[in-house]
Amino acid sequence: NHLAGTKKFQIPLILYVTATTLTESSPAKAVNLLVKASKLQQQKSDGLNIEPYKIAEQAAQLAYNLFAKDPCNGLGHTAYCSVAIDAFDNYSTIAADRIDEELKYLYSSVLRDCGRVEESKKLLQKIADRPTGLWRRRAKLDLILQQMQQNHKQQTSQDELLEQLRDFILNCPGRDEKSNAIRTEALNIYCRSLLECADELSAQKVLDILSEAENTSGIQFDFFKAKALQQIGELEQAVNYMVSVVVYDSGSLAPQVTQ
Repeated sequence: NHLAGTKKFQIPLILYVTATTLTESSPAKAVNLLVKASKLQQQKSDGLNIEPYKIAEQAAQLAYNLFAKDPCNGLGHTAYCSVAIDAFDNYSTIAADRIDEELKYLYSSVLRDCGRVEESKKLLQKIADRPTGLWRRRAKLDLILQQMQQNHKQQTSQDELLEQLRDFILNCPGRDEKSNAIRTEALNIYCRSLLECADELSAQKVLDILSEAENTSGIQFDFFKAKALQQIGELEQAVNYMVSVVVYDSGSLAPQVTQ
């Protein structure tokens, strides 16, 4: 620690080793040392056989872990905003097109939670516009949901955004865990939003999406079918689905079932 603070010993190897010893006791200091080491390592130090962008990546990951644990996180004034943003800025610059996709997404959440909302949206859009990638769908869904939340606050129409959400669901195939989870999240929001309208047209849209989308497991979808069928007057079918919910639900839907 003392060596790392002495200018003549500020070489990548000493900075890196010191940072690794401080990750638990002084994570913010460790992040700063890793950032400094990654910048100096671009001069190709013989003493440390690690690519500069990998050191910068470690700094960004550690910074995010520190940021995510901050009790003020989400209030727009987390104490670790500057540490996290500096680390991610450095990583983005050094890694360029080698930047890890998940960390790029996490960078957008850091920017958002630190009040830099427009920068966050621009980064999400870049991720969403990629032709491939696991986080492309997550970014697309986030952009839709953020706009829905904004419209809700402004009490403006959600119709167009619900159509975007519908298209997202229908273009989100895959039985793998990640695809299933994100499709489930989107379906939950889409169905609940439509059922709140309590009209036949919206109820029919719920039934349509649940029959058209790739089969996605979850007892809540039987509940949505029951509510939609009830709203269009198909009471016998609605009861059948509601019985299924009562039998198989672990209790999470109990308050809604009794309504």
